[in-house]
Amino acid sequence: MNYVETYVNFYSGENKKQIYRMVDRFCQAVRTGALDELDDMLSDDCVVDVSMVGRNITGSNAIKEAFTWPGEEMDIRKFNIFSYVCRIHENEGRIYFYNQAIVAKDDGVNVFPFTFGGHFAMHVIKADGVWKFKRIKYDLCFEQGNNSFVRGKWKLMNYGQANGHFQSILHYEDSPWITIPVDDEPGDEMEQRFQDEFKTAYSMDMAATDEIYANAAEPVDRSHMKKATQVRKNTTKGGGLSADLGADYSALGLMNFNKEKLHKEARLIHTYVYGSYEDDGHIRVTGNVRSEYNRLYNKVFNRENIHSLILTVFQPRSEINVDGNWLPYDIGFDGRVVFVPIDDDCIRFDPYFCGGETWLEKK
Repeated sequence: MNYVETYVNFYSGENKKQIYRMVDRFCQAVRTGALDELDDMLSDDCVVDVSMVGRNITGSNAIKEAFTWPGEEMDIRKFNIFSYVCRIHENEGRIYFYNQAIVAKDDGVNVFPFTFGGHFAMHVIKADGVWKFKRIKYDLCFEQGNNSFVRGKWKLMNYGQANGHFQSILHYEDSPWITIPVDDEPGDEMEQRFQDEFKTAYSMDMAATDEIYANAAEPVDRSHMKKATQVRKNTTKGGGLSADLGADYSALGLMNFNKEKLHKEARLIHTYVYGSYEDDGHIRVTGNVRSEYNRLYNKVFNRENIHSLILTVFQPRSEINVDGNWLPYDIGFDGRVVFVPIDDDCIRFDPYFCGGETWLEKK
């Protein structure tokens, strides 16, 4: 089951429904290699950057070639997306999301996987009532495993270089919040909350904390935040960590805290799925779950678990209602590795929407 209609029904705006269907078709075409599916999705002047292949690629055939798997035929091909954001204004839209992919050979006894991931920034336009891609950028952020499948055919990561390659996606050019400051279809409260949770991961990965928290103007009272359990961390080796954010609970203090969490290594991206949501009117908790295919710790892929969504960190974020205003209250971090079986044609899986066993049940 691929759950595409589950997500289409979640978005209240008709344009966002159309765009999401197109993005799902794009991802399925890349996953399966049926690249002719892109013909009716690309504008005549579409330009594409793919960090493994090249920049400023134009023309339908060249664009399809850029997204074609260059290696031998594989037995397993998975292409998953995370932290999807779409904002539109009039006849333009901006899309941002992470992706992680697994391709593998299966000899009937063992699997031999190659795992890679990165992020997409897309510019879409609407003409004659139809949405199409005008600009697509893809930056590889990590690759791991049997890269011999593509060595010499793709430009792989250079871990001695910042970002691992020449960076195509730039915050001030591609951020959906900067390029589309006013969203014509903001959706209901849950749609907005969903997007705000992903904004935090984006800010850390794109070094964009100041911009993301620009609306948190001084003074902001954060004195109610829990001081002893700001960060709760349990590693797979056992034990834990309890740390205080410090004395500064202002908006500037929060920005500086998130800057300290910025991972500058090329191989780390904060790929979130939406796990759970609880609201009793006084405290509301969003259960984000990270899904990082390159952080399996002591686990390995085998024939049973490779057809899975990998969950690596449960990261609940809670807010407290103070005089009608929802203010930050607590942040948690619980690391472990959990495999959630999903079909290979499932592009996106958020437990909050798609059901199944929850993180806590898996624990």
